[in-house]
Amino acid sequence: MVAALGHEFTGAFTNNKKFLKELMDASVKTKEKVWEMPISSGYRKLIESKVADIKNSGGRLAGASTAAAFIEAFIEKDTKWIHLDIAGTATLEKVGATGVMVKTFTELFC
Repeated sequence: MVAALGHEFTGAFTNNKKFLKELMDASVKTKEKVWEMPISSGYRKLIESKVADIKNSGGRLAGASTAAAFIEAFIEKDTKWIHLDIAGTATLEKVGATGVMVKTFTELFC
């Protein structure tokens, strides 16, 4: 995620565009930047396994998307969900831990 978005945006993966829009609207109010990232059949294919139901790594490339596809496999089909990859935004060199997305969650859910 850091390679794709650096330290400025949190990556968001979801199965529900309406839920993502609600989260992104909240993030605009809190000034916590979120960017939608893809999960596609190609990424799902990378975690297929010949010896298990799925594997937890799709290889060296597209790690954030294959990780989200892995998480998706364990969520009930009718459940709306968002996975936030905070690898680049959780900690900043000059600041330390940022508490990223706490303000957005508070705006969204309270």
